[in-house]
Amino acid sequence: MCLGISGLVVLAFARQASAVSEQELKAAFLFNFARFIEWPRDAFLSADAPFTIGVLRDDEFHAVIEEVVDGKKVRGRSVAVTHVGQPEEARGAHILFVPASQRAATPGVIEALEGSYVLTVADDENFSRRGGMVSFRRYDKKLRFDINETEARRSGLKISARLLALASQVR
Repeated sequence: MCLGISGLVVLAFARQASAVSEQELKAAFLFNFARFIEWPRDAFLSADAPFTIGVLRDDEFHAVIEEVVDGKKVRGRSVAVTHVGQPEEARGAHILFVPASQRAATPGVIEALEGSYVLTVADDENFSRRGGMVSFRRYDKKLRFDINETEARRSGLKISARLLALASQVR
């Protein structure tokens, strides 16, 4: 499993011999989640609408993910990164990332995005247990993720078996 996750990260962006920060690793995971999840057609305003990743109130992570996804595409769509001030503003996004600094906002995120086509991802190990879709957590000094497939399916998202196999836990 660890080798599979490492392979995804290497494919996400090429880095020459420099160490990858945890922020860059999370950004690479988000990009790869987009590649292994299928959104309904009506999750996009038009055939050429970008794939949008929202970041809840975190300028530092926003800058990191913009660098990681710069020039990349998801299923033929350009990738846009947006600032999200309030959870409801993420309804037009395809992924919303909730950083650890915004952990207190997670109940509001789950409530505001219920029934939308937004994959909710948080840097909170309990997020997927509380109704979020993907939780980042650390285990043995490594970054892992858990998936709440039931909530993703309820929102019309189809997660590939390959991604589910890489998750530490699937609910």
